[in-house]
Amino acid sequence: AMAANFWVSTHCLHWTLKLSPEQVDTAHGKHEGLTAAEVKRLHADLAELIQDVGVDMGLRQLVISTSIVYFKRFFLRHTFGDMNPHLLAAAALYLACKVEEFHVRLTTLVKEVRNVVGKVIAAAAPEAERDALVRRQLTPITNEAVLEAELCLLEALNFDTIVFHPYRP
Repeated sequence: AMAANFWVSTHCLHWTLKLSPEQVDTAHGKHEGLTAAEVKRLHADLAELIQDVGVDMGLRQLVISTSIVYFKRFFLRHTFGDMNPHLLAAAALYLACKVEEFHVRLTTLVKEVRNVVGKVIAAAAPEAERDALVRRQLTPITNEAVLEAELCLLEALNFDTIVFHPYRP
């Protein structure tokens, strides 16, 4: 019953942030060695990666959007150095599938994330470094690692998994 009312939900109480543009830049600037603009670009690129994986897998937009919110909330409290963002993207998608009651096999999800990440890196990396870079980025994305990352994600979310957005019926 409480989840049906936005104003008393954990989304409203814990995650509705009233930040000035300067505070947003400060939050984005906490990532070691990255400017606020670079962090914003990474967030956009990684949200696009989540969207691409979700579309390729035939996930509902509700699931995809929820996973992007989880991903962004994690990085409100953590830096990109704390966890491989591609691994976290997989964990966010897997958790969102569970929360939004959209069954997907973990092995299928991991395979698709590895496929999309590999394509993105291969398209952007210089040819001489391509194979090594793809291997380095894909190595941590395994079924077991996604399950462990899911627990870290739940802790970072403080187990607040209900997200209100325009896709919720």
